[in-house]
Amino acid sequence: MELFFLYCIKHTVADLALQRYFVSRSVKQFYLNRAAQLHYLHHSILTFLVSLFFVDLHFAILLGLLDHIAHWHIDFVKSYVKHKYNIVESKREFWLLQTLDQSLHITTYYCLFLFVATA
Repeated sequence: MELFFLYCIKHTVADLALQRYFVSRSVKQFYLNRAAQLHYLHHSILTFLVSLFFVDLHFAILLGLLDHIAHWHIDFVKSYVKHKYNIVESKREFWLLQTLDQSLHITTYYCLFLFVATA
């Protein structure tokens, strides 16, 4: 359970602290945007580092890659929908979309945790 907790903490660091300084404008609706990829890289590197305390090197790399791919696609879809339908923070739809986004990220970490727990 500690691994799941650490994944959640690392998520807040990457999504709030690091994203604030490295991905300041909305760019994630573009599938291959470099700034967005840097954000996903923050997630994958931190997942890799946290995972190293619980699994071997190769498994930690796999977990980091899985997080990168999942985070990329969750954020892309959220940003694409937000941009396409001009959803702004003052709209209720934004907060529903944001809730779905964060729920999917937490579900990703729970799945990674289960992957480690059952390996």
